[in-house]
Amino acid sequence: MGFGIRIPPLWIIVADLFHGKHMGAILGFANGGGGLGGFIGPMFGGYIYDISGDYQLAFGVSALAILGSMIAAWIAGPRKARTG
Repeated sequence: MGFGIRIPPLWIIVADLFHGKHMGAILGFANGGGGLGGFIGPMFGGYIYDISGDYQLAFGVSALAILGSMIAAWIAGPRKARTG
């Protein structure tokens, strides 16, 4: 349930920020990035745990990745309001 809840807001955010003929490609890129993170993240977190003995660094890296994606979305988003 937690993972499924993120899907509709992701599509809405992409449609609001990047509407137009390239919206499908942008949505695919966003979903692909999420899939890549879902693949690499658990293995990387487990590796960090094996080295350090706790998950604190892994959660810190995860928080930095989320912050980075927020900044990238902010930079990529349009600065003018849509009309119509």
